[in-house]
This record gives sequence, structure tokens and C-alpha cells, in this order.
Amino acid sequence: MFNAALAEGFDLASLPRAASVGEALADHLCAHIVHLRLRPNDAVSETAVAEAYGVSRAHVREAIRLLETQHLINRVPQSGNYVTPISARLVREGAFVRQSVEEANIRDLAASITDAQMSLFADLIEHQTRACTEDDPARFHDLDEGFHQALFEATSRGAVWQFLQPSKLHVDRARIATLDRSSSMRRAVGEHAQILAALKAGDVSGAAVAMQTHLRRIDVLLAELDRLKPEYVELEGTPGTEQVAPA
Repeated sequence: MFNAALAEGFDLASLPRAASVGEALADHLCAHIVHLRLRPNDAVSETAVAEAYGVSRAHVREAIRLLETQHLINRVPQSGNYVTPISARLVREGAFVRQSVEEANIRDLAASITDAQMSLFADLIEHQTRACTEDDPARFHDLDEGFHQALFEATSRGAVWQFLQPSKLHVDRARIATLDRSSSMRRAVGEHAQILAALKAGDVSGAAVAMQTHLRRIDVLLAELDRLKPEYVELEGTPGTEQVAPA
């Protein structure tokens, strides 16, 4: 059953003028799907969503269509709408795009990094370490995102980070599904520290290798996800095309 509490924080009055209600609703539901507040195979009732958010079913249908194009919702005829499993194929494709862009960016940053930027990155890693110690995966994820965003902003490419967001959706779903294990957070902190060490040394190749190591753990992550939460992941096939209504 759809949890009406998920609608908290959705404010029609604060929508950007350029955004439709359906687009804003899709963004809100997308965040819930990525952060597993709506889990793989959960039903998403148009009626329940419309009532919870105080919008029309037409707006909900628009949001569902947008989420379907992102492979986050699957509409099953004569049954309903369901959150898709995490597709291994889409995770790998998103990781490929992200790795290619982040590796190019880190090479440029290693050749031009300033002391002020080094201090900022060190502070971010310190906060990540604290979140890891406090076993706070949600806070850790936000700080992890902030670290990578800061790497792009340091090369005046903040818009590139925003460009990457659609391709990251499925990678983020997989990462968040396994971040509730402190070992995953500790490993990420260690890899961030290795990236920072290479940047501090001005080691262009070393920074690129450290970033590759950090972002190439996708198959390990998927295997871990399949072991811990097999009901969440779709390892083979085209995402969403053969899903049936969950029992």
C-alpha cells in the first residue's frame, strides 16, 4: 500500500513556473524510488498517489509516464504500476558514462588543484568518516554526492554533474541498497582518501587510476546486492519488459 507520508514536503505553491505538476510529482517520486522509500516491486496506485499528494489522476498518470521512460516504474496491464527491480544492465551503462566523465575531470583537476580546494575535499572526507562512524548511510550518501559534485565544481564544470544525474539514477539505487553496511561506507571513504592523496601530489595518472578503482566496483556491488537483497535486482534481460504483478 502506498504510504501517504511520502507526500510530505511536496508543495504545489513552490513549483518553478517552467515545471508542470506531473514533472514535479515525477521528481518527488523518483527521489523516493532511488532512496528505496519506494522499493523494487512496490505497487504505486494512481488513486492513492493522487489522494496523498492532492493532485489529479491526470497529473499522476503524467508522472508515471515520465518515470516509465526512466525505467523506474513499470505499468502492468490489468494489474497496476510497480517500481522496477534494479536493472544490472542499466547500472552498468550508467556507471560507464559516469566513470568516463569523472576520469576525464579528475585528470584536469590533478593538474590545477589549489590549496583551498584540497582543504574543502579534506573537510568533506572528514564529514564522511563521521557519518560512517555514526552508521548514518543516508547522511553518508549525501556527503558522497557532495564530494563528487565538488570535484566538478573545482574545474568549473558544475553543470556536467547535473548532466550526469539521469544516467546515475540506477547506479544510485544499487549503491543506496548496499550502503546500509558499514563496510561499504568505510571502503568508499578509503577510496576517496586515495583520490585526494593523488590530487595533493599532482599525480594525474594516479588520480585517474584512483577514480577508476572507486567507480569500477559495479560488478562487486551487484553481486553483493544479489546476495543480500535478491528480490531487488534484475541481473539479466531488458528492464521492465517482462515484469508481472508481484505475488
